[in-house]
Amino acid sequence: MTESLNTARNALTRAEQQLTQQKNTPDGKTIVSPEKFPGRSSTNHSIVVSGDPRFAGTIKITTSAVIDNRANLNYLLTHSGLDYKRNILNDRNPVVTEDVEGDKKIYNAEVAEWDKLRQRLLDARNKITSAESAVNSARNNLSARTNEQKHANDALNALLKEKENIRNQLAGINQKIAEEKRKQDELKATKDAINFTTEFLKSVSEKYGAKAEQLAREMAGQAKGKKIRNVEEALKTYEKYRADINKKINAKDRAAIAAALESVKLSDISSNLNRFSRGLGYAGKFTSLADWITEFGKAVRTENWRPLFVKTETIIAGNAATALVALVFSILTGSALGIIGYGLLMAVTGALIDESLVEKANKFWGI
Repeated sequence: MTESLNTARNALTRAEQQLTQQKNTPDGKTIVSPEKFPGRSSTNHSIVVSGDPRFAGTIKITTSAVIDNRANLNYLLTHSGLDYKRNILNDRNPVVTEDVEGDKKIYNAEVAEWDKLRQRLLDARNKITSAESAVNSARNNLSARTNEQKHANDALNALLKEKENIRNQLAGINQKIAEEKRKQDELKATKDAINFTTEFLKSVSEKYGAKAEQLAREMAGQAKGKKIRNVEEALKTYEKYRADINKKINAKDRAAIAAALESVKLSDISSNLNRFSRGLGYAGKFTSLADWITEFGKAVRTENWRPLFVKTETIIAGNAATALVALVFSILTGSALGIIGYGLLMAVTGALIDESLVEKANKFWGI
């Protein structure tokens, strides 16, 4: 379509050039503006007179014709040279002397001059008219091609718009599919995490006994929707039960617990932590897990729990108690803590969540 439009434009340019050329010929200029460019014609004649011996011989004359205004031009183009001579020049009498033959021949030569000029100007006008017709035809053709191009462009734009609409619809559908898949993946991951947590609690029962499992379940239940207690509250609660706890743990136990904590693999802790967090309904982030485990080991050895409680506040976003439970469960899964270590870990964690959990941890020990 673009090629057809260009062809039409080129055709119009050529037609306009042809029209300009015709208007710029000498006679073409007269047709356009006779006042500015008068039309002229002249001829030299040798007229032989033989009828009357008195005037026998050859007459040499020059006939001429000039058109220098629009009215005369229009008249000449629509009438004969004779009519022009008679009606415009008011020259009706061909014989003006006794030489009748000579006067008539001169008169006829003058009429012929006007006819010659008339024919030239008619030819020029016809060429201009033909060129103007060609220009109009080229313009009409260009207009038609332009409209065709516009319609084609409109149709193309409509198709492109429809294509874009379809693409957007597909994108929306794909987005919904992706969102649905994400939800399904989330649901599956949550179910898997819940199953993982359930299996962990069963393993606690197998490893530490039914009371240990019950304690873990109660801790997970009480942590939901709560924030961890501040450092001073946690320390006060732990101090309340410190003596009872210390009766159950000796220096050898502390060393074994600290060693078990120091031997855990952070990669295992991180992996399990994500699953426990999802299973317990926590969506936050954790930082400095290694530092927290290190602080716990130090506290076990030194009995100074403040640094651990302070560290707990810094690594759990929003101070969600559920996050702390997920962390503790992850450590239990990835470590070789014995039953005494389990009890100590649950007691310390309980101090950060609810005093009743510390009391239950003591009961778990039988204290």
